[in-house]
Amino acid sequence: MNVLDKYDYIQSITRCLRGTTDINFQFSIRLVLKEYFSFRGMKYEMPNSSGGDDKCDGWVEKDAIFYQIYAPQQPKTSVRENMRKKFNDDLTGLLEKVYTEKKWGGKVNEFIFLINTFDRPLPHDSERFFDKLVNEMKKEYDIDFQYRVENIDYIEEEILRSLEVENLDFISSKLGIRNTIDYNAVSLETVYSVIDKISAKVHQLIFTPQLGNDYYKRISAPSKISLNELAEYKDKIENFILKLGIIEDILVTVNADFTYSDKFERVISFIIEKYNKLSEKYQGIKLYDEVVSSITDACDNNEGLIIPCEMLIVYVFDKCDIFKKE
Repeated sequence: MNVLDKYDYIQSITRCLRGTTDINFQFSIRLVLKEYFSFRGMKYEMPNSSGGDDKCDGWVEKDAIFYQIYAPQQPKTSVRENMRKKFNDDLTGLLEKVYTEKKWGGKVNEFIFLINTFDRPLPHDSERFFDKLVNEMKKEYDIDFQYRVENIDYIEEEILRSLEVENLDFISSKLGIRNTIDYNAVSLETVYSVIDKISAKVHQLIFTPQLGNDYYKRISAPSKISLNELAEYKDKIENFILKLGIIEDILVTVNADFTYSDKFERVISFIIEKYNKLSEKYQGIKLYDEVVSSITDACDNNEGLIIPCEMLIVYVFDKCDIFKKE
């Protein structure tokens, strides 16, 4: 399985979902959840609302999991207040249908309120509004059930990442976005996020230095620097190499996170690709400078990110993925 392909699918699907509202959002989520639960050997249904509002936008009958799926075009009040009102109406309405009117199998095990917050995180709930309301409902009906308030992050992190590429390909096709995926593209946002992560580590090292500061032991042989006509930058390159433990530390973290692990690998591939193309035209110091420029350009030439950019390039250099080997 090609992990880069999986990343492309996930990013494209979530981007598509964040841009939809109303019934289109519900139908799009239906496609995703139907494929996900089918993958798990379960059945997800989205009831037809034309027969009346029975307070169920989708459910897994076997496990009594109920979804309310909400993507307002333009809330009349604040997002937080609008979300609270909708949650209250949907939960109280569902419980009445289930426990008073004896619909939907007569039981709720889990209630998942899924709202499209577009490019924003979920509003904070410092007043514990949802906990209080749920606890009131549990007492009123003498029942117990789980609840969740989620946005598209839930779809990305818990649903899409657990699927195989074939499932993601099917969803992309159904959503009409399959042909828009560029498998070789590396967005400037991806480059920037990786460089920014290194920058944060550099600042951390400055203000909280490590004892000894020598945990990256391997140093490329001076002959490699000489072979590539980089003697003028010898001190600078070797100084960067001594600090490459910063990137090793980052790798320990990102390897446990699919998104960042994939971003890091993509940016490394991006650097190698830039080097291969530039090496056809330049060599020595000029080649080194052009590779650095090609990466800093992706970060809008932010002066504060030039050193992290160069550090990452030296990391690739030290791994012998660019420039002639000894």
